[in-house]
Amino acid sequence: MKKQRRREPGQRRLPSGKWQVNVQVHVEGEARYRFLSKTFPADSLLSDRRAWRERMRVEAREGHLQTDSSTFADDAARYLKSVAALPTIEQRRQHIDEWTRVFGDRPRSSIRPHEIRAQRDRWMTEPRTDRQGRRQPPYAPGSVNKRLRALSNLWRVLDGRHAANPVREVPEADEIESEPRALPYAVIEALLEAMPDITQTQKGCTRTAGNRTKARLAVMAWTGLAQVQLANLQPEDIDWDEPSIWVRGRRKGAAGTERRSQRKPITAQAVAALHQFDALNCWGPFSAAAMRKSLRRACRKVEERFRRDGVTINLNRVRPYDFRHSYATALLAATGDLQTTQRLMLHQSASTTERYARAAVDPVLVAALERFTKHVTKP
Repeated sequence: MKKQRRREPGQRRLPSGKWQVNVQVHVEGEARYRFLSKTFPADSLLSDRRAWRERMRVEAREGHLQTDSSTFADDAARYLKSVAALPTIEQRRQHIDEWTRVFGDRPRSSIRPHEIRAQRDRWMTEPRTDRQGRRQPPYAPGSVNKRLRALSNLWRVLDGRHAANPVREVPEADEIESEPRALPYAVIEALLEAMPDITQTQKGCTRTAGNRTKARLAVMAWTGLAQVQLANLQPEDIDWDEPSIWVRGRRKGAAGTERRSQRKPITAQAVAALHQFDALNCWGPFSAAAMRKSLRRACRKVEERFRRDGVTINLNRVRPYDFRHSYATALLAATGDLQTTQRLMLHQSASTTERYARAAVDPVLVAALERFTKHVTKP
């Protein structure tokens, strides 16, 4: 006789193939029980459906139950609180705040994929106004895609990885692959020199701790670390005896896959930069916006300095990430070895490193042009 499978309590298969999960909870402060229901995709895991029922019970007991009357703004606040430990929490908060301005007063369950897609297109086509009231061009596709990933992560964190997520049905915008923007190290040193070494006097007390942004940018320039990797760096990750650093894995891309940690050797300049970094206690997360603002001021000072010397230089598009690009491009130009550059940059794919090959000037070509010049200019 065929043994019947035990029916999972609170769950039933709908004619469409999806799962309807029900749970009865007692909300603190209410006299009656409340009946909650949620629909899961047909291929959802049993563990996720069980986890949702248990989470509803816990939230009801603690008085934090999410109800149909809760708005997207309420859910956004819960989400940001749950991911507060992220090194990039400030940027994540900015992305979620943009979605809150759009859907803030609506229940999250009422948001449909076509509405998310329409907002994606508006950001890329309609001019915008900054905080000072100045008219700005539309957002770049890369910036909009970061907002889409942040919104998708909100659904995944609050409802589970396999729960329904309308953002999955919205394709990311096509990004035009930009060339790495490398800076000559003479310009990098001029930018670092233009940053102040001591802070201003505040309330009668002069702090001589130095400029932390300057120290962080110097480490990026001489180690090639990205901002997220720099924020994750800890004192125990540095080997001063055999100069090297342990670079912790970071999440990158829409899937948010965790990269493995790796150790990489560093130069004497990197050691000096890290000593200053350590002396100023720059460990831990930092404000990316403050770093950009400080770098922007330094760019204006360097442009003015070059202008006085009769040289025109445009640093309007310089960004902190260019310091990492500069390291990779200079490394590839000096070694001519794509595989070594890939390993030192900790790139997972050689195609990423090849972008720097296009930006670097091949020493072989330079030498060929020098020989060509000598040949055609012979007396």
